[in-house]
Amino acid sequence: MEEYLALFAKYDDPVGTEHPVGFDRVNAIARFNEFAGELSHRAHAEYVTETGFYIQDASFHSEIHLPGGRLLFSCFGEMIAFSIDHEIPSQLVELVRDLAREHGYILVPTGILETPCTSANPALRGLCTWWERFFDYL
Repeated sequence: MEEYLALFAKYDDPVGTEHPVGFDRVNAIARFNEFAGELSHRAHAEYVTETGFYIQDASFHSEIHLPGGRLLFSCFGEMIAFSIDHEIPSQLVELVRDLAREHGYILVPTGILETPCTSANPALRGLCTWWERFFDYL
């Protein structure tokens, strides 16, 4: 757990709320599209995705709707996470884990994201969890 809390502290931005200062949305979405395409190809399934102007006022930039939950891509660092209380089939979870490693993403366990947030950003003090900080609408 300590390694993830250190990761959260590293990616937390004391200024940006929805994304860190200097966030390259175009590149992040291009990487997301590549990941989503490869996931669909390897899983032999088509998944609904949302990105770009479909997601606003959020600390994540893109998501993939999977059977039993969603996979979200944070604007902070290279973090991705399944939606809280997801029921995604284990084979698909393993495929996502493999692809995350291959594409340079960090798959963060949702249980850790549900711990209290201690953001350095004064605008976010009192925010309930790290999930809200990195993977939710603000």
